[in-house]
Amino acid sequence: MKSEFAQKLDRIEAYVGSKLHPLGFRQSGLHFNRRQPDGIVHVIDFQMAPNWTNLWGKFTIELGAFIPEVHQILTETAVPRSIGTPYCDERVRLGELITGRDQWWDLTKDETELSNEIAKLLVNQDDKYFKQIDSREMLINFWNNKKRQESTFARKVLIMAIMMAQNGEKTRAEDLLRSEFPGRSKTGFLHYARNVCILIGLEFPPFE
Repeated sequence: MKSEFAQKLDRIEAYVGSKLHPLGFRQSGLHFNRRQPDGIVHVIDFQMAPNWTNLWGKFTIELGAFIPEVHQILTETAVPRSIGTPYCDERVRLGELITGRDQWWDLTKDETELSNEIAKLLVNQDDKYFKQIDSREMLINFWNNKKRQESTFARKVLIMAIMMAQNGEKTRAEDLLRSEFPGRSKTGFLHYARNVCILIGLEFPPFE
């Protein structure tokens, strides 16, 4: 049996889903997915805190973008039917987009007010966040514009190179790798990135 909190979250999601459906999102469990024309998938993911934590009775929401070919190459597994943000290479919490910090919503609050608040916030983010990552090329621009603030940008470089290579832009992908990883000392990540690049036929810059 689902807990009272879980049942309440289900009802909130159903209401939010009625507002997201006209925007192209389809619900599967706790996830909302929207496939873009070039094949990437926009993801909205409701996440309830485990009952053994002090956040029990609260939930948060993540948004992201899923890139099928990157998932297949890096995990060597098929694309899942229902995609949550743990599968996404671009992901952010809704609270961070709004206030710059993480936010958890309290399920003890009025259900109607919570439903209306979340629906409004997510519909607004369709223009503010998702419109910046509508395609692979827009996602590349989005990452490049914020790369100096991004502690995991090295992984983003690998992902961008994969996208470019799979789109037939091998030269562009190798130029990116040379510009971002020029003559660096070998690290665990760079060793991994080189092996991935070799697998998909890309030349990786030599190590120092």
